[in-house]
Amino acid sequence: MRKRIETGTDIAMIGVWDPAHERPDLKTVRSADFEAGLETEARAGRLFYVQLWSDGSYEIDLYVDEEPPLDDLQLYTPSEREFLISSQSGRLMADGIEYFVSDSNQGTSDDDPFQFAVTPGMYALRVYQLQSEQLDDRVPDMIGAEDLAYYDSKFGGVPWGCLLFVIAAGLSLTPYWIAAVCLFVVWLGYLVARSILRRADVRFQEIADRVEAVYDRFPPFIFVLRRITERGNLEGGWYDLN
Repeated sequence: MRKRIETGTDIAMIGVWDPAHERPDLKTVRSADFEAGLETEARAGRLFYVQLWSDGSYEIDLYVDEEPPLDDLQLYTPSEREFLISSQSGRLMADGIEYFVSDSNQGTSDDDPFQFAVTPGMYALRVYQLQSEQLDDRVPDMIGAEDLAYYDSKFGGVPWGCLLFVIAAGLSLTPYWIAAVCLFVVWLGYLVARSILRRADVRFQEIADRVEAVYDRFPPFIFVLRRITERGNLEGGWYDLN
């Protein structure tokens, strides 16, 4: 089974857990106790999380008892080991860790975009992190060097819009504010004209769609969950990007 989930966090941590599991109340504790509580849950295999060190939205491709394409994994760095994660309810949830400690009801639902069904039991989880530079290096082969050069010529080029905006912003701080207003109008007209020209360029739009599809294909993280019947020496834990 493969599922794409777009997680979001404002405490720089995303993770996976059983939504039916009784979670500790860590909302009002001190920062050190909050981290200690998460680590306790992770070591016990009731939670797996990634310490991101930055807020934002992060897409994850989850594979359960299925391996990602080997060619895709060449663009990712795997964690050094697998991590224990358990689900007695037959559901797992992936999202920001603030939702792990939330009071909100995390019921089991096939309609929940952050949840997915699994066979109840224990899993070994390995996380893969995308190497963006390697993906950028592969894009010319995927798109075609000639098409990519055409796309870059239309998408990049001389940053006239930035220059107009900077000049207008600078003039707005001087007595020549009327000139600044005129330049802002020219800047807006430039943006509109450029957008219209791009939409009218069939070749550019076709290449742009392919470029977007390539980057959409490779999310920042891949989580691979492998069903296990015995824990053995496998331990829970967390993955720190540092």
